[in-house]
Amino acid sequence: MHMTTGDNALDASRRLCPQVIVASSPLGVPSAADMLDALHECADASRRPIMMARSIDDTRVEWTRWDGWIPRSTATDDVARLVMGMLGK
Repeated sequence: MHMTTGDNALDASRRLCPQVIVASSPLGVPSAADMLDALHECADASRRPIMMARSIDDTRVEWTRWDGWIPRSTATDDVARLVMGMLGK
Protein backbone atom coordinates (compact mmCIF):
# COMPACT_ATOMS: atom_id res chain seq x y z
CA MET A 1 0.00 0.00 0.00
CA HIS A 2 1.35 3.42 -0.91
CA MET A 3 2.20 5.77 1.95
CA THR A 4 1.73 9.50 1.50
CA THR A 5 2.57 12.53 3.56
CA GLY A 6 -0.05 15.07 4.51
CA ASP A 7 1.17 17.43 1.79
CA ASN A 8 1.05 14.65 -0.82
CA ALA A 9 -2.51 13.84 0.22
CA LEU A 10 -3.59 17.47 -0.14
CA ASP A 11 -1.94 17.74 -3.57
CA ALA A 12 -3.60 14.51 -4.71
CA SER A 13 -7.01 15.67 -3.50
CA ARG A 14 -6.69 18.89 -5.52
CA ARG A 15 -5.63 16.97 -8.63
CA LEU A 16 -8.04 14.02 -8.45
CA CYS A 17 -11.20 15.47 -6.82
CA PRO A 18 -12.09 12.07 -5.30
CA GLN A 19 -15.55 10.82 -4.36
CA VAL A 20 -14.15 8.86 -1.40
CA ILE A 21 -11.11 9.39 0.79
CA VAL A 22 -10.01 6.55 3.10
CA ALA A 23 -7.11 7.39 5.39
CA SER A 24 -5.08 4.78 7.22
CA SER A 25 -4.86 6.78 10.43
CA PRO A 26 -5.88 10.30 11.43
CA LEU A 27 -2.42 10.70 12.94
CA GLY A 28 -0.71 10.54 9.54
CA VAL A 29 -3.00 12.54 7.28
CA PRO A 30 -4.04 16.19 7.11
CA SER A 31 -7.03 17.32 9.11
CA ALA A 32 -10.42 16.80 7.49
CA ALA A 33 -10.92 20.58 7.40
CA ASP A 34 -7.65 21.07 5.48
CA MET A 35 -8.62 18.30 3.05
CA LEU A 36 -12.04 19.87 2.41
CA ASP A 37 -10.45 23.28 1.88
CA ALA A 38 -8.11 21.76 -0.72
CA LEU A 39 -11.04 20.12 -2.48
CA HIS A 40 -12.87 23.45 -2.79
CA GLU A 41 -10.02 24.51 -5.08
CA CYS A 42 -10.94 21.79 -7.61
CA ALA A 43 -12.68 23.14 -10.66
CA ASP A 44 -14.92 20.07 -10.97
CA ALA A 45 -15.58 19.41 -7.29
CA SER A 46 -19.34 18.99 -7.51
CA ARG A 47 -19.87 17.63 -4.01
CA ARG A 48 -18.11 16.83 -0.79
CA PRO A 49 -16.40 13.42 -0.83
CA ILE A 50 -17.12 10.68 1.68
CA MET A 51 -14.24 10.75 4.15
CA MET A 52 -13.38 7.71 6.27
CA ALA A 53 -10.37 6.92 8.47
CA ARG A 54 -8.86 3.65 9.66
CA SER A 55 -8.23 4.52 13.27
CA ILE A 56 -5.79 3.27 15.86
CA ASP A 57 -7.15 5.81 18.35
CA ASP A 58 -10.94 6.10 18.35
CA THR A 59 -10.87 8.75 21.08
CA ARG A 60 -9.70 11.54 18.76
CA VAL A 61 -13.06 13.33 18.79
CA GLU A 62 -11.67 16.55 17.30
CA TRP A 63 -11.73 14.79 13.92
CA THR A 64 -15.48 15.29 13.74
CA ARG A 65 -15.61 16.10 10.02
CA TRP A 66 -14.72 12.53 9.06
CA ASP A 67 -17.84 10.60 8.03
CA GLY A 68 -16.83 7.29 9.52
CA TRP A 69 -14.24 5.34 11.42
CA ILE A 70 -12.99 1.89 10.53
CA PRO A 71 -11.12 -0.24 13.08
CA ARG A 72 -7.47 -0.63 12.08
CA SER A 73 -7.89 -4.42 11.94
CA THR A 74 -10.64 -4.26 9.27
CA ALA A 75 -9.73 -6.25 6.16
CA THR A 76 -9.19 -4.28 2.95
CA ASP A 77 -12.01 -6.09 1.12
CA ASP A 78 -14.41 -5.14 3.95
CA VAL A 79 -13.33 -1.50 3.59
CA ALA A 80 -13.98 -1.71 -0.17
CA ARG A 81 -17.49 -3.10 0.45
CA LEU A 82 -18.20 -0.34 2.97
CA VAL A 83 -17.07 2.34 0.49
CA MET A 84 -19.22 0.85 -2.29
CA GLY A 85 -22.20 0.83 0.08
CA MET A 86 -21.64 4.48 1.00
CA LEU A 87 -21.53 5.34 -2.71
CA GLY A 88 -24.78 3.46 -3.27
CA LYS A 89 -23.24 0.92 -5.66
